[in-house]
Amino acid sequence: MSSSNGVPHRHAGLQPVYMATPRTDTANNVGKVTGINSGTLNKTIAPQRAATNPATNQGNTDLDTLSSRTSHIMSQLQGNRNTSRIGRIKHWKEPVNAVTLVMNHDTQPYQALEAPIEGWFKPLAHALILLRSEGYPCVWYGDLYGIKGEHPFPPSCGGIVPRLTLARKLYAYGKQADYWDFATCVGWVRYGTWDRPAGCAVVLSNAGAGEKRMHVGEVHAGEVWTDVLGWSDREVVIGDDGFGVFVCGQTSVSVFVNREAEGRDKFGGEFDTNIYEE
Repeated sequence: MSSSNGVPHRHAGLQPVYMATPRTDTANNVGKVTGINSGTLNKTIAPQRAATNPATNQGNTDLDTLSSRTSHIMSQLQGNRNTSRIGRIKHWKEPVNAVTLVMNHDTQPYQALEAPIEGWFKPLAHALILLRSEGYPCVWYGDLYGIKGEHPFPPSCGGIVPRLTLARKLYAYGKQADYWDFATCVGWVRYGTWDRPAGCAVVLSNAGAGEKRMHVGEVHAGEVWTDVLGWSDREVVIGDDGFGVFVCGQTSVSVFVNREAEGRDKFGGEFDTNIYEE
């Protein structure tokens, strides 16, 4: 992997030339784009797309961009109660080239690109980047382990981030079906793949408790799905039609998976965040 810090500061025409050199011995390229404007991201990607696909000037490129834009959108979402704001995550531009994040060293408190995200919203934000098909999520070290120094703070989300990361690793595969039909409560289903068939159903709300009737597939009929995060005690029985009614608490998120699915036993322990003690 080759990385490049501050991609927009380099002349756009030089970017494909720069990337051609490390491609002889690396498979992927990651560039950091400082700024929150989608136009900046698109201008960064466009020259590389043209070089990669000169006949069509369309399609995938070899440059994945890490930007603070996702973090700033998350910061805005926590205070807005309307579908258009929430929908900005669903319709993310250039998702195949986006490295998505909730927070990093640039957007943490007291930094130049600070994007304040309240504690209650961080589990929702991490679910949005980790369990959806768009983008390549990047979980910040400080959210996992907390940070020390002049402005310390503890691990985020009460230890839920490792569980969301594990849920991605085990269950967030395959086709995605969205239930983006209510202002303050959204949901989606990942149907799984032939080699990872469990799938998952996610419901989150940035207001009151919510529920979604969602289709997970007739193949799961009769199964009992429960929340791997343990935040909901609802046992959802999947009907013969493949539908179930999935719930989440107030300003919360729940991730439902068949309670007999492979890997469910891995959610029982506590993640060790005590890395700073000698």
